[in-house]
Amino acid sequence: MKRKILEILFTCFFIVTFGVVSMSYAAEELRIGVSSSLSGPAVGWGQPCWRTIDTQAEMYNKAGGVKIGGKNYIIKIVTVDDKYLAESGAQAFTKLIYQEKVDYILMGGPSTLVALAGGPLCQKNEVVCLLDGTSGPGLQDNWEWVFRPCLTDFSRGTAIVLWLAKNKKEIKTVAYACPDTEGGHASNDIFQENIKKHTDWKVVEGGFYQAASKEYYPLLSKILRHKPDLIYTDTATTGDLGLLIKQARELGYNGAFLQAAVVDAKALAGISGTEACDNIYNPGVPFDVNPQVKALVEAYEAKYGERNGLTLWSLDYLPVLIQAMQVAGTTDKYKVRDVLESATKPGILNSMIGPGARFYTEKYLNKKYSRQWLSPVGITRIDKGKSTLIEIIAPDEMLKVLK
Repeated sequence: MKRKILEILFTCFFIVTFGVVSMSYAAEELRIGVSSSLSGPAVGWGQPCWRTIDTQAEMYNKAGGVKIGGKNYIIKIVTVDDKYLAESGAQAFTKLIYQEKVDYILMGGPSTLVALAGGPLCQKNEVVCLLDGTSGPGLQDNWEWVFRPCLTDFSRGTAIVLWLAKNKKEIKTVAYACPDTEGGHASNDIFQENIKKHTDWKVVEGGFYQAASKEYYPLLSKILRHKPDLIYTDTATTGDLGLLIKQARELGYNGAFLQAAVVDAKALAGISGTEACDNIYNPGVPFDVNPQVKALVEAYEAKYGERNGLTLWSLDYLPVLIQAMQVAGTTDKYKVRDVLESATKPGILNSMIGPGARFYTEKYLNKKYSRQWLSPVGITRIDKGKSTLIEIIAPDEMLKVLK
């Protein structure tokens, strides 16, 4: 029933977002920059994020482009590799702003370091930026030109911790195994805060690891001595998470895992093994949650020959920007920025996942400006390598807790 309701709600939105635009208007080019991790340790995240944006642009263009303020626009995506590093991230943003002369930049990758490097450049040059970097430091109070249209570790983590505490009474003790990065430490701090605030779980020994490691046995052996019921893995890459799960199962761990980011169950099972890829919770939704998402996933697969769960990570970036332009009735960056700034109520802009999304002030991160996206939070469970949607939490429900 829930899925059917979503399908009905999104039939009209689907037509608006990817519907055919009359070709009676002469098309102009709309240049949009993308900074993404197309090489380096996070290519498994950055590439599908970029591919998602690229696929959406092609969908718009094949439908005749987008109509904004009485004009037709064909989208031109200009992409630069940020390599998942602060220095190369700053170089990517510099190239997009000063050489490519774009007024809009989408960040297709999860690096907080790149977000912190690119954000000040967008603020200085008055470039509208929709960035990633899901831990707290990725969004700053004084960045009036920077918005984050993806759920943060805080909002996703709060939702799933609340759900687990309510529905999985067998969980009593939890440990953590997180990447040894600024984002990993920040996300773990959020996780610990949520546990103290919303549960009676006991936190036992945990630890941090270097990304792209091959041996997690020492860390896991230390953790498993305390017999946790749940291991929190933050936003581990698919490769890291797969090996963590595989090696934990080899050491005899039969408990649950909690991943704070979208997980591609098929790719994960390919690393951990299908039998080991079990009892794993994460925020996410299935590919066919509504017609709009289903169409995107099918177009992505047709273009790149794969189905990747990380397609859903950045599915709101380009549609949110286009919606803001259509509401503003112009591609003028000042007016588009004003629409994004004002979209604090549901209905002005919406997520592809479901209705009710808006920007808001996430007090944990951002005390002054309303630039953090909050959209419906899906909760899934992976069993034997297959992902199942178990709950969708509406933004209004989340706001009661987050505020």
